[in-house]
Amino acid sequence: MEDPSGVTYNIQVAADQDFLDILVDRKGLSSPSYNFSKEEALPRGTYYWRVQAVDLASNESSYSPVFEMNSGIVPIWVLSAMVALGIIASGGGAYAFYSRVHLARKTAQEASAYPEFVRISRPEIAGQAQGTGATTPPTPALNAPRRALPSPFRRSPARSSVSPEQQAHLQFVVDFVSSIPLLEVSPDLVWMEELIESLGGDQEDIFEQVLRGDVEPVYQPSWMQHPTYQEMQSEPSASVFLEGLENYIEAVNDCAADTLSVLRRIYNDMEAAGSSDVLGRHQWRYAMTVTQSTIAWFRGTYLGQPSAREYTIQTGGDPGNPSLASLYGEENSPFSGAIIDGISEEDLVFYRDLHIQLRNSYRVDEDARALAAKLTSTSALRDQLSHNIAQMGESSSGR
Repeated sequence: MEDPSGVTYNIQVAADQDFLDILVDRKGLSSPSYNFSKEEALPRGTYYWRVQAVDLASNESSYSPVFEMNSGIVPIWVLSAMVALGIIASGGGAYAFYSRVHLARKTAQEASAYPEFVRISRPEIAGQAQGTGATTPPTPALNAPRRALPSPFRRSPARSSVSPEQQAHLQFVVDFVSSIPLLEVSPDLVWMEELIESLGGDQEDIFEQVLRGDVEPVYQPSWMQHPTYQEMQSEPSASVFLEGLENYIEAVNDCAADTLSVLRRIYNDMEAAGSSDVLGRHQWRYAMTVTQSTIAWFRGTYLGQPSAREYTIQTGGDPGNPSLASLYGEENSPFSGAIIDGISEEDLVFYRDLHIQLRNSYRVDEDARALAAKLTSTSALRDQLSHNIAQMGESSSGR
């Protein structure tokens, strides 16, 4: 809400619905938005938030309804947008609260004691005052009906008269949307491998080509060519979803390009440090595990200091050649499982130490840090798409 006398806002973020464990408590905000600092970034989990409005006379509204949010590290723009929505949700109640307070004060205070907000100018009273010389305090504004914010999925009165055929068509579109397999940009980067595998061809060769920069994988899902998807362009209730879907596809491709940029730099560092030919088919896995560790560091999900204790070298795994060994990442590390197998133990020690060195080096890499943030914001876009799909389902069901 807006008021010429000045309105400030309080926001609270808690780990529980009852706000017994408050993590963020900011008071006296001058506008209905708040940008969290890097130090205030929330780890992965479920959180709850609410807002409150306060006028210049220190009258406080009740808190808004409690909102839930799921977080990896919540992007600043997402939380700011949610705070603004909370202000909208609580604004009507706050306005009514202020009106009641000032209406009660009207009979007990002089005109100069009235705060500037909830006051209106009444020409007929002002005219009487000028004619008589009397001073008449302005009358507080009465609560006016509040208009609901428009929703792209809210049915208009005309929609209630749509034919059964139209309803059936809309339901068909919603069913189609619900079946769309959206690629999930998880921090373990498995989605990146799925994207490359979709290119076809010899799997070992295609991964090596991607690392060298000979092939550029692009997220172009085949369902975009489906006739139903094309028909959706003319469905008004799907416009918000389509816009969000296009934004998500673009964000996925941005993440893919940035991920490959980091992977290729690591690959070049591997070649500069020693012959990558020894790794052979394990070049991709090796570069990928360094990247996975780097993303986990910037997301705050794995903060352990890189050391040899995170690795295991196993010998004698090949009965035909007992001199060959394998390098594994420990189970609690972000790169658990086999990293390299089938080379000499001496080479494994070298590549283990190089792995540790690369992990330390990329923990201060700004491109890798930006990639971690972009993965988080893209996941938020995917969550918003799921919410829009649910709204479309409600619209088609007549709710």
